Amino acid sequence: KTRDLSGCDYALIVFCGHGWHSTATDSTCVVLREGQEIDSVELRLANAAETLVLDCCRKKGPWIPTARTLDEKLAKAGPRINPEDCRKYYDKRIQECDGGLVVMYACSKDEFANDDSEKGGLYSYNLLSGSKGWARNSSTDTSKTASFLSVVGAHEEAASLIRQSGVRQTPHIEKPRTDPYFPFGIVA
Repeated sequence: KTRDLSGCDYALIVFCGHGWHSTATDSTCVVLREGQEIDSVELRLANAAETLVLDCCRKKGPWIPTARTLDEKLAKAGPRINPEDCRKYYDKRIQECDGGLVVMYACSKDEFANDDSEKGGLYSYNLLSGSKGWARNSSTDTSKTASFLSVVGAHEEAASLIRQSGVRQTPHIEKPRTDPYFPFGIVA
């Protein structure tokens, strides 16, 4: 429940599953389990810096239960690099951001978010794949500095990978006009 996060400085909330766009409220509703839905507006924290990732359809369709979880996908995300330094730089970058809300959608209104039995949700899969590729290609001298992949950069990379795959899905983002944006990946 989001009220448990009311005292936090920053929240990264990720939902992977089924959803649909409500024209009545002009927002995305997410299906927690069969028969239980919530409007994603309820996941937006008042007066807190937040990134909300919604890897779900934005068009009404049949609910299909899935056994894949984000934990399974994150377990395949690759090795961590200097965890203590990454955390230190992550916290520092969040403090440098002006706050606000970033909402990353797997698709545009009236589109389905595609998934795959091996990869799970293609948007979250490509967020992680793009981030891993960014980290692998980094030439950062970690003894002197750190590199950041912002949530906006991660979204743009995932959107590019989805376009290249030819899947009919158009990721969408709502974000403040100016950066710095919240960090998604760090090489430290």
